[in-house]
Amino acid sequence: MQDDVVIMYVFVMTVDVPVGGSSVNLDVAHPCRPVQFDFGVEKVRAGVSVECSRVDDLYRLAVCGLQRFEWKEFVFPDVVQQLFHGARAEKFIFTNKSNEIQVKSLSLREKISAYYLKNMKIALIGYGKMGHMIEQIALERGHEIVSIIDIDNREDFASEAFRSADVAIEFTTPQTAYDNYLQAFAAGVKVVSGSTGWIPEHGEEVRRLCREEGHTLFWSSNFSLGVAIFGAVNRYLAHIMSGFPAYDVRMEEVHHVHKLDAPSGTAITLAEDLIHAIGRKDKWVKGTFTAPDGTVSGTEACAANELRVDSIRRGEVPGIHSVVYDSEADCITITHDAHNRKGFALGAVLAAEYTATHEGLLTMDDLFQF
Repeated sequence: MQDDVVIMYVFVMTVDVPVGGSSVNLDVAHPCRPVQFDFGVEKVRAGVSVECSRVDDLYRLAVCGLQRFEWKEFVFPDVVQQLFHGARAEKFIFTNKSNEIQVKSLSLREKISAYYLKNMKIALIGYGKMGHMIEQIALERGHEIVSIIDIDNREDFASEAFRSADVAIEFTTPQTAYDNYLQAFAAGVKVVSGSTGWIPEHGEEVRRLCREEGHTLFWSSNFSLGVAIFGAVNRYLAHIMSGFPAYDVRMEEVHHVHKLDAPSGTAITLAEDLIHAIGRKDKWVKGTFTAPDGTVSGTEACAANELRVDSIRRGEVPGIHSVVYDSEADCITITHDAHNRKGFALGAVLAAEYTATHEGLLTMDDLFQF
């Protein structure tokens, strides 16, 4: 017997609700489970109706329990809202094959996927402050945490619970990240990771595993939407400043005292983007390092072709990144200052939702296309 198929139209129009306003769930009866829309940033209004494409669909709908739909409000992340911009009607086909929701769309781009419309099974690798916050946000968004792996239960990589995960979200250390990827790949689980410091030693091998052996890793040094925007501003400003050699450029990053690597992975990403755009710098170098006790090591001296990156470790600072263009006449500075870790955690969960239906080596440039 064929899988039950239901064709639904979603009509979308924006409403004047402030960003960050309270969200309202839309629960739609589905052959296997409720479909919960609760994505949280931009609020839109949607109405769902059912079209019967064949006479016996009336019976099929009754069997599936899809008898009634109502107008309700639901919330989309801004990246999804951008894809919906100007939409009038979108056709989705839902099937109940293998207890999963599969979606085909006539006009939305591939980023709008079934996993935005179903509860995901998520494994956590690393259960520190970031792991706890990711767990909280994932649960709030209707996902299920099926496995939590930390330093004292690494044998759980071989468990059925871990293997059942759609995606594993990994935030650990430079020393353990690469092995965590290998363990997850061996279990057939896709990975979203914010661990830094492993790329110099293992970057080429991880790229090969994703490109040649079919594994999937979404990696970013920083999952914050604000940092993604800041990165785009950094590239644009560097392109402008490439024509003004009187301005020398340097960078500074400030983080909490528990952060082990310096410069931060985000600082390195920003530096590499800047070097690519500005022309007169061809490599970044470590500058000064200010330790938690105030002692300073390193040097401010560097060659004209080098981009100096200074690092400071202080208190519980979530992360501050600054790019400074200095000349005899004046100084231009752009800064991103994270207030807390919530933006990083939300971005990691959004990345997991994206990764669930994409493959290969993925980055924030795939999720947010500025």
